[in-house]
Amino acid sequence: MMRAAFGLRLLAVGATLACICQSAPAQAIEISRIEIYDDQQRPMQADVYLISPKQGDTPVRLGVTNSDGFREWSPASQCPPGYRLRLQAVAGRYLPKDIECDEARNPMKEKLSAWKTVEKLGRNFEEAMKNGDTGAALIIANDLAFRLAHLSIEIMREQSKLAEQANEPAIKMLLDREIVARTSKQPEKGSGLWSFQAYKLAGDLLKIETPVIYDTQKYKFVMSQDMADRIMTFQAGNQLPVNGKLDYNTVQKLTKSQIGNFIQ
Repeated sequence: MMRAAFGLRLLAVGATLACICQSAPAQAIEISRIEIYDDQQRPMQADVYLISPKQGDTPVRLGVTNSDGFREWSPASQCPPGYRLRLQAVAGRYLPKDIECDEARNPMKEKLSAWKTVEKLGRNFEEAMKNGDTGAALIIANDLAFRLAHLSIEIMREQSKLAEQANEPAIKMLLDREIVARTSKQPEKGSGLWSFQAYKLAGDLLKIETPVIYDTQKYKFVMSQDMADRIMTFQAGNQLPVNGKLDYNTVQKLTKSQIGNFIQ
């Protein structure tokens, strides 16, 4: 009887601890230092904003990086869960960048993409596809997917409008294509994503029949399990971190090329 009572008390304590763990709020990330640079690894001056998850809230300006591309905070700035940081160039035509606080690391080192770089990558992608150069097309598509991944629909629409005003049709078309692909629930339009192109091209190089599948719950294309498994096998065989992702090192090894070749 006493054992039963003791066991019940243990169960009650365990349930209480589990409840406390589940209800404990996530900790804010402390940001004490950030460095921002451009495509040529040159330091950049950029404003740093904290964006609330609430619609309509005014972004809070945390500061601006100096001429050496650095900004330090003491005490550290708080980046709460659900919020995001926005990095925006002080001058020049660069795409802004949003970073979820949950994904932020301290210290931070981030790159902002120039319009002209993104435009050049888009042109080189079309040229690679025209010439049947799958490796070049893959490394470019994967790089563009990464550059645009940190842009919300809201930012892309703003940038598209700015590109139209600046008479930059190539940038506007590239952004509009990504907007349509992300917001559409029709698979044929979703295939316009740069990530879709990267998965498909990597699948061609790895000889995978179905590298991409359409997730009907999320209304977007995702990597197939066969593709993820094949990538992990490739990574393991090439002494790369095995994560099943098309990260830069994996794509570079797979294509035997570097993205810098298509930016210069």
